[in-house]
Amino acid sequence: MQDLNPIHPNAFIIKSSFFPVFMLQMLTTDTELFIEQLTKLLCAQEFSQNTIMALDLQKVPADSKIDFMPIKQVLLAKTLCLIGVIGGSEQQKISAMNCGLYLLTVPNRTKDRIERNEQLKHLPAEIITTTIHSGQKIYAKNRDLICTIAVNRGAEVISDGNIHIYGKLSGRALAGANGDKNASIFCVNFDAELVSIAGFYNAGINMHIPSATPVQIQLINEELQARSLNTTASGV
Repeated sequence: MQDLNPIHPNAFIIKSSFFPVFMLQMLTTDTELFIEQLTKLLCAQEFSQNTIMALDLQKVPADSKIDFMPIKQVLLAKTLCLIGVIGGSEQQKISAMNCGLYLLTVPNRTKDRIERNEQLKHLPAEIITTTIHSGQKIYAKNRDLICTIAVNRGAEVISDGNIHIYGKLSGRALAGANGDKNASIFCVNFDAELVSIAGFYNAGINMHIPSATPVQIQLINEELQARSLNTTASGV
């Protein structure tokens, strides 16, 4: 007798997961300028091989033409994978698809972000009392991060809240990692490779802060600004 319902092991399962994708929000359609600044960022920030990236087109004019291929090639040269675009006009979407990019959508997580930011008010800060060496990565989830000693070049500290560094910051510091634009980075001796707040990056080579100057890095009008804790505010 033929078995009409043969039993086979499952070939796959569907799982819900968080897969990190770096967003590059385009603020200009000047491809040459974009690539120039992107190249500086890639030289300062060491992304893992095959890191997935996407272009956010929501802030560029809808009638502007975008040449996606050079951007894709610059990222590929650094073994980074540009997979798609978010937003954009119909023509921009067609251009993206012609370059092999997918059209992506991002769920609205505003409510979740507000809830996480509320949690920050109640969780104690994570305190690191040893030097953070090259290759190390520290992540303070849903709380502030305090480093009492140095963050060496090649090291990375990440926090969903504020970051306080009472030694020399020579590596990378990423505050407001869950999207909190009100987060700050406080540092008594700034020599960073890269800083970020809520996903807005600035390479240290672009920042004009005198050595050993205590500063507070903030996000103002979607631009990182440095305020000297001794004097007045200045742009970065």
